[in-house]
Amino acid sequence: ILGYLEGNMVPFGRSVDWIKEHCAACQQPVSFAKKTKVALPLATWVEARACLWQILLTAGTPGHPGIITLSNVKRLFRSRFNLELSEAALGHAWL
Repeated sequence: ILGYLEGNMVPFGRSVDWIKEHCAACQQPVSFAKKTKVALPLATWVEARACLWQILLTAGTPGHPGIITLSNVKRLFRSRFNLELSEAALGHAWL
């Protein structure tokens, strides 16, 4: 019934969670930031899988699996692959 937007309680239909769910259903990225930078292309499922595989391979050592904190994944997509990883654009409200 209720949700949050910019720290305020609002009807769910105006909340951040509703916006994320709506964008995910439409496979559109969610963006609350002002458009000040050039937008990077959105990663497709194929690109997301390949890039994540590369991130994990380079994070590992021989005989040990790659470990990367989830909070760094989007940053690594932008810095290493010049791609924006958007869970909503891939059809999901959350990763």
